[in-house]
Amino acid sequence: MTRAEFAGDCTLGSGSYILSGMQPAARATATEPAPHACAAAWVATAAPGVRRYLRCLRCPRDLVDDVVQDALLAAVASHGEREPPLPWLLTVAKNRWLELCRRQRPELIASLDALDLRARRELGDDGGDARVAALRACVQRLPARSQQALRLCYGEVSVARTDVAARLGLGIEGLRSLLARLRAALKQCIERRRERDA
Repeated sequence: MTRAEFAGDCTLGSGSYILSGMQPAARATATEPAPHACAAAWVATAAPGVRRYLRCLRCPRDLVDDVVQDALLAAVASHGEREPPLPWLLTVAKNRWLELCRRQRPELIASLDALDLRARRELGDDGGDARVAALRACVQRLPARSQQALRLCYGEVSVARTDVAARLGLGIEGLRSLLARLRAALKQCIERRRERDA
């Protein structure tokens, strides 16, 4: 189970993105902005949703940032400073991932359309932002020990399961059981919040 999957599906992982193609041109001046300089704002807000979507399509962690960057650069080239519609952006990201799958992961090609439908349904119209907010609120309501277990297992700096179990005073099976219960509880909490807010 990866960090992005601990809530039952693909809701985590915002990451930061450095888009070399988005850097101001050397000829730009303070009064004359670089081409597409205003796109940086929408790129920064769109990137986490595109990343979540690609993780739902089983794009591995070591490739996801490259695919996100390719999709966002294509969006900037096509739309300039205007933010493209999210479905358009997700389709571009899916197509970029499909190109890589054809070369590196052909076993995923047959399931990609089904994964795409599920991801769009699960993430919703906002690319998963509401789901992430619900997850954060649900995690805040957990006891401190449970939050510590989640942070150690799925945080930015992942700790070996045996070390986490030792820190929490559990055996490895006890930790697995705790994590399974936490994932189930968080999934239920997120769904309750989504139904309440709908």
